Amino acid sequence: MPVLHRIGDRWSVVPISLLTERPYGYNELDRAVADLCRRVLTRALRALEREGYVSRTARPEG
Repeated sequence: MPVLHRIGDRWSVVPISLLTERPYGYNELDRAVADLCRRVLTRALRALEREGYVSRTARPEG
């Protein structure tokens, strides 16, 4: 049932659909989903990470 809850959340579907194609950096993902404000994107990604649907890896800048 948690999967249906996540799919029902319209703001989670957009990042999931993009992330199935390839890995994205946060800023790149932010640009790709221009209809979403950063706050909503951050909340959606944190929820997806907390529930184990996505993971993130810190990369060195530069």
